[in-house]
Amino acid sequence: MRIELQKGRRGLLRFGEKALEIEILAVAQDTIGVRFAGSGHPAEGTGGDLEFGSDASALAYHVQVAVGARDGSDTLILQRVPGAPHDNYRRAWRVPMNVKTNVRGHNDPRAAKAVIINLSADGALIESAAMFDIEELVDLRLPLPGESPQVVHARVIRTEPSEPPSDAVQRYGVRFLELTTEATHSLTFFIWKRLWELYPKEIAQLLPRRSRRPRSPGAPRAQTEGDPEQQDPP
Repeated sequence: MRIELQKGRRGLLRFGEKALEIEILAVAQDTIGVRFAGSGHPAEGTGGDLEFGSDASALAYHVQVAVGARDGSDTLILQRVPGAPHDNYRRAWRVPMNVKTNVRGHNDPRAAKAVIINLSADGALIESAAMFDIEELVDLRLPLPGESPQVVHARVIRTEPSEPPSDAVQRYGVRFLELTTEATHSLTFFIWKRLWELYPKEIAQLLPRRSRRPRSPGAPRAQTEGDPEQQDPP
C-alpha cells in the first residue's frame, strides 16, 4: 500500500548516491512542492526517488526536479511519475508543446514539415512525415513563442510511433548539439515561462516572495517606489 502524498509528510529525496531530508509543502496532481534540509540539492532535470518509511519498494515515487532551488530558496518543485523506472537519458526537464516547424537532414536541401511535441534544454520530441535514421544529423527550427526563432543542429537518438498510430508520420527524439549562447538563453527562458504557465500556483507559493515571473529581454521592470516586495530582483 502506498503512502498518500500530502502536506507535512516527511521523507527522503534520493538522487544518485545522495539523499536529502524533505517535507512536502504542497501537492497538485503529479506536482509536488518540497522543502529540503542540507546542502547539495539536485539541479533541474535530475531524476530520483521520494522515499517514505523503510519499505522503499512500496513507498517510493520516481520523480524529476521540475524547478530547482532559486535565490537561496530551500524549496524544489518535483514531478511525480508513479511506478516509472529511472531514466538516465533525460537530463533536463521537458515541457509539452504543439508547435509547427520544419526539419531537414544535413545533406538534404529540402526542409520537411514537423511538429514539436515536447522540448527541453537538451533536445526535443518531434513528429514528421520525413524519414530519418538513428544517429542522423538534422537541422531543426525552433519557433519559440516570445523568443527569436533558432535553428539548432541535432542528432536523432530514437524513433517511436505517433499518437494515435499512423503510417503517415513518425516521432523522433533528437538531442541538440553545440547550442549557441543565444539558443541556450532562448530555450532556458522559454522553458521557465512554460513551467510558470503549467504550475503557476505551486511556483508562486514555493519561490521566495521577491521572485517573479520571467521577464522578456528588454521589457521594463515593474517597480513600486517604497515597496521592495513589488520590485523585480536585481
